Amino acid sequence: MPPARILAIDDDPLIGMSLAAILSAYDLTVAESGEDGLARFEASRFDMPFDLVICDLMLPGIDGMEVIHRIRALRPEQRVMVLSADGRPERLIGGLREKVVDFVVKPVGSTDLQTAVANILEASLSIEVLSAAPHWIELLIPASFQVAASLTHFFANFQSELDDATRTSVSLAFRELINNAIEHGARGDASQKIRVSCARMRRAIIYRID
Repeated sequence: MPPARILAIDDDPLIGMSLAAILSAYDLTVAESGEDGLARFEASRFDMPFDLVICDLMLPGIDGMEVIHRIRALRPEQRVMVLSADGRPERLIGGLREKVVDFVVKPVGSTDLQTAVANILEASLSIEVLSAAPHWIELLIPASFQVAASLTHFFANFQSELDDATRTSVSLAFRELINNAIEHGARGDASQKIRVSCARMRRAIIYRID
């Protein structure tokens, strides 16, 4: 089986070189601008479509979120990961609205990035966004451990105002709850849906998983 095809869009040549080394197991194409990335994506989407697009947000010319929006218009089912130093909550929410599967904040370790990419490529079903407001997020996700791993990573970044120890504890609790929902509620059936709600208040973050 040929390796998965990945398109990485980042204007920093050093990031491109790092990605080539970290993701050497894949067929990686690097574009150094949004315009170049869109051209490469469109040229290959019919005969050899990319399995994953990794996109920075801070690009010269076309903004990264606009690049993702245009990619979605060309191929709605396209898997997309954001890799950016801009991890503000409003950026995360914007990513959700564009159905970004994972949001990885730079700098990121090579093992963490390899795991995030592998999880995305293994997840065949998509997340349905019901609400993506600054203080209320509601999603329907397939009962998939791969999707759960990406979602755990996303919400860890969403909790950026917490100290590292608290954020880690909350993430571990969230991962345990969602894994229990998959294993015991849905009994591992990825066709089943899990509703994940998150309310952010001034002094609390509340999750509900159905």
